[in-house]
Amino acid sequence: MQEEVEGKAVTLIISVAKLTGSALRQAISRYMESRKGKGMIFRNAGVQKQGKQSVKSLMRQGAGLTSIEINDKQGRAFRRITRKYGIDYSIKKVKGAEKPTYQVYIKAKDKEIMTEALSEFIGKKVKVKGKNVAKPSVLQKLNEFKEKVAGFGRAAVRHKELER
Repeated sequence: MQEEVEGKAVTLIISVAKLTGSALRQAISRYMESRKGKGMIFRNAGVQKQGKQSVKSLMRQGAGLTSIEINDKQGRAFRRITRKYGIDYSIKKVKGAEKPTYQVYIKAKDKEIMTEALSEFIGKKVKVKGKNVAKPSVLQKLNEFKEKVAGFGRAAVRHKELER
């Protein structure tokens, strides 16, 4: 393991009296130019981004984009699904809308994966809306329990009178 680390280490010697940022940048750029022809692979060379990225980088990858519109509350569920299925996406806020809405551009490796992810997202979206309608608010429940408790407390109280 140590030999691998030592083999990958790079030594860069700069002879200057005063080291400045521009001198360091120039030395590193010269070193990178000298290593290009020798077949050394750099960390970010040729690696595609995954997950959230810009629309421009999605279009550069050459695959067809699909877009959907989501609101502010659905963003977290959407991000979870994209991570689960390995989908690349870009989010842009729609200007001029009353409520914050977002246009999401999606790119997946396979159309089947994209349709499966979108159907799961739409299913969760419908479930969330259905739950909110059927579920009463916490304040309403609290008021109902207050009324019930107030009724129980008065019936159970006994008054004792002292006799002398």
